[in-house]
Order: sequence, then C-alpha cells, then structure tokens
Amino acid sequence: MRLKPFLWLILPMLFLSGVLLLTGCQTAPSSTASQAQRTVGKYQVQADLPAQGLKVREETYTLRVTDTSGQPVPGVTRVQVTMPMAGGPSMTAPTTLTPSSTPGTYTVKTEFTMAGDWTLSVKPNSNAEPVALALSVSES
Repeated sequence: MRLKPFLWLILPMLFLSGVLLLTGCQTAPSSTASQAQRTVGKYQVQADLPAQGLKVREETYTLRVTDTSGQPVPGVTRVQVTMPMAGGPSMTAPTTLTPSSTPGTYTVKTEFTMAGDWTLSVKPNSNAEPVALALSVSES
C-alpha cells in the first residue's frame, strides 16, 4: 500500500513533535551548587558557582585548579572575567582571587555588571595555556 504524498510530510513532523515534547518534559538534575569545569593540557579548572546561578552583582565562588592526576595546583595568580562585545573590545569584570588554606583552591569575587555570557580565564602558571570556562549571568 502506498502512502499519499502529504503523509510523507506529516509523519516526520509528528515524530519531531513527539521528540521535542519528551525532551522538554525532563526535569533538571538537582544540586546544591552549579559547576563549570574544563581541562586544557595538563590542567583542570572547576568553578563551584552559587546554587541560584550568577547574577548581575558582586558574586563570590570557589575555584579549584588541579593537574590531570588530581593533584592541586598552588600559586595561581591570574584570572580574568570577560564578555565579548560586538564591534569593540571585550568588557572586563573587576575580579579578585584569594588563595584558601586548601592547596589549589581559591575564592574568587567578580563584579558582574551585565547579564549575558561571560568567560572566566584561568592561567595555572606563567607557562600554561589559559583555561577558559563559560559563565552565564542573569539579571538579579
């Protein structure tokens, strides 16, 4: 039996609608804090972000820097938080980095002045390639 030509158009649309309906109904995993993590070369950087997400205001979060074997990397001195701007230079958010008593763990304070997609760039040491993490900031 041959399907009518219009059914060949409707069947894929019904399939896609079903897939979209099923994926849209999934619940987000619960956690006490958000995380952003990335490995570049022999370094892994993890940012433990506030559970409510980053907002336009001063935010404090924890940064963990390890090598790929999981050993802490002490002595990180350079972090930068930037937002690309269309047609101009990137915006840089004022950021301070304070080492904690735990090796490889740092407290970061950043003054986010605008909602949108920001990049946290961490340079584990002077010879290392920066590790960039994507951060999403929403209105407070």
